[in-house]
Amino acid sequence: MKRLFVRLLSVVVLSALALAVPSALHAQTPRWDYVPPPDPYPGIVGGLPFEEPGGVAQPQAVFSDPLKVHVVYFVPSDRTSRLVEISAQIRLNIEDTVAFFTAQQTVIGFGTKPLEVVRDPDTSVSILPVVGQNAHAFYDGAGWASSTEAEIVARIVSGELGLDTQHSIVVLFLEKDSTDVDGAGGLGGKRGVEGGTVWLPTTGGNFTSFDTTAHEIGHALGLAHNQNSPLFIMSYGSAPDRLSSAHGHFLHSSRYFNTFASPSDASDTQVTAVSPSPFVYDASTDATTLTFDVTDPDGISSMQFLPTAGDALPLAGGFPEMYWNGEGLASGETQISFAVTFHADPPTADPLLFADGGDGISPIWMDAGVYQQTHRGRDVGFVHPFSVEVMDSGGVITYRSFILTEAQTVPRTLIVRSAPQAGEYATLTDAFAEAVPGDTVEIHDSGAFDAVWIQKDGITLRAGDGFAPSVRGITVQGSQALVIENISIIDNQLSLHEGATATLASITASGISTAGFFAFAVNDSSATFDLCAASAGYGGLLVAGNSDVVLTDCDFTTSQHGVTVTGGDLHMQRGEISDITDGMGLWVTTQTGGLSTITVEDTNILRTAQHGLLLDGNAGTITGVDVDSATWSGLAVQATGGAENMSVVSMTGGTIASCLGDGVYCSGHRLSLIDMVISDSGSNGVLGVSSPI
Repeated sequence: MKRLFVRLLSVVVLSALALAVPSALHAQTPRWDYVPPPDPYPGIVGGLPFEEPGGVAQPQAVFSDPLKVHVVYFVPSDRTSRLVEISAQIRLNIEDTVAFFTAQQTVIGFGTKPLEVVRDPDTSVSILPVVGQNAHAFYDGAGWASSTEAEIVARIVSGELGLDTQHSIVVLFLEKDSTDVDGAGGLGGKRGVEGGTVWLPTTGGNFTSFDTTAHEIGHALGLAHNQNSPLFIMSYGSAPDRLSSAHGHFLHSSRYFNTFASPSDASDTQVTAVSPSPFVYDASTDATTLTFDVTDPDGISSMQFLPTAGDALPLAGGFPEMYWNGEGLASGETQISFAVTFHADPPTADPLLFADGGDGISPIWMDAGVYQQTHRGRDVGFVHPFSVEVMDSGGVITYRSFILTEAQTVPRTLIVRSAPQAGEYATLTDAFAEAVPGDTVEIHDSGAFDAVWIQKDGITLRAGDGFAPSVRGITVQGSQALVIENISIIDNQLSLHEGATATLASITASGISTAGFFAFAVNDSSATFDLCAASAGYGGLLVAGNSDVVLTDCDFTTSQHGVTVTGGDLHMQRGEISDITDGMGLWVTTQTGGLSTITVEDTNILRTAQHGLLLDGNAGTITGVDVDSATWSGLAVQATGGAENMSVVSMTGGTIASCLGDGVYCSGHRLSLIDMVISDSGSNGVLGVSSPI
């Protein structure tokens, strides 16, 4: 049954998930289909490209049926059970899946016992009916996989359900309106050392054919995709009717197909990246080879080499997610070396016996009669997370992660000046058109330059030594890892939009007097400002649209509000907001942008025409802040628009002095004041209206 495939960047459902794409007869929008468990992927620490997170021992199962497939029929609380109507199809799917793996054992020769299922006394597949604690709409909104798994686990922990997703495979047939599960034909993922969870719909083509069930149980057994042939059950092919030999070898020591006496759950597997060193590759070459050493004192049974979900590639008719498998390791060697080679160009001849399904190892597939192969990642500086999945001779599966990066070109410095010399640029726009990640655009001129729109990643913009240039506005749209240093902004603001990330140092902004404009605006982005200053005619900084901003040693002197936060997070330290002639020093509001959270430390807020700080229905932590000479209150905490008592504001160790209104005014909110000095208020020192202070 043909499966359609469209890739999104990632799917995360509590733990590892994999998705089977619906059949062409019942097409849904499919998504990225395999995500290894996140637990072994702690990220890069200390800049190292490879990390050994180490194994974690898991307790052995305490219930009566470990290492078996447990079938559950899950019904939302507001739906009527159809188990009598569909139980025969559920049992047929499971029986066909068991028969499939048993037949493949005979063909490939792995394991010593068949895949076992929990059965009723009459030997039929046992189906455990479970009524959900929530209505259908809840699971639709929260995501079926994540919400049902969280509920099942909670009910296991409470003792209500005699299941164990860490030491058995739990298959959830979901009573739901649509024929998909969270946009895909099915979901499956590994849990713990020897467990797994599978989610399947009870309507549509993916319910009435066994291959989706077998595919997802394969993921729960630890199998990734190998889409170099449409004949594999773990591909998205048109006729998936077999396991690859590679997957058969991987299952050779699986605990679901073997009996072990007192197996240990401890992982002793070590994987070392040998070459290249460092772990980078040159995209201009035809082939790149990675080599690894693997050791395990318990013996090594088999391995898979896997990319993870963060690696964005175009897909064409299939995708070889499993590149290599350690065949012939059943003798239990304790130390081996292996290599994986990537090629830049498609092969000129078919290296596989396509009609026979190949061996599931070589990263090649057929699309419209043409065999395709890809060199992973053609973009300069592109970063690829990968993993090696190892099964030891006792059936313990361990993941080890690492990062492969495309080699950077030699960084360049692109010179901009009003009277350019040979090889230089007259405008910032021209320079950024030529720049690539890693380059620096440097202004060697103290004059004013026209505004620039930046949409590239990893570029530094700065003034050359001894120059003091100004720019008539900078707009950053979606760029990542941008650095801007020693630039003066005039006439129009510096703004970041659409997920941009930037580090800004020694930036000054002035003369931005258009009503409604701020010197710096950050929307749906994140930015770090260091030693920056704004003396614009209107506002200093606007943080909006769930942005994240850090200010260090920054000063704001403006006619309107110094810093405004509406729907974002702000951390400000060692700064000053002063001489605000027609507004507030720091204004945090929910009126237009949703909830915000602020942390302000060791900052002075001086001489403001309205409140020194106004927090409107938001959380805030204020430490060591001195507020002086506010025309209204020094600190005002209120809840406009029904946001009463939504958050807590705390202020510790600062001073509020010489404010013409209340020192502290709090209405309909929660406020904590610790070690504060409040003096010389024109009205009340502290005034609370319907507020716990």
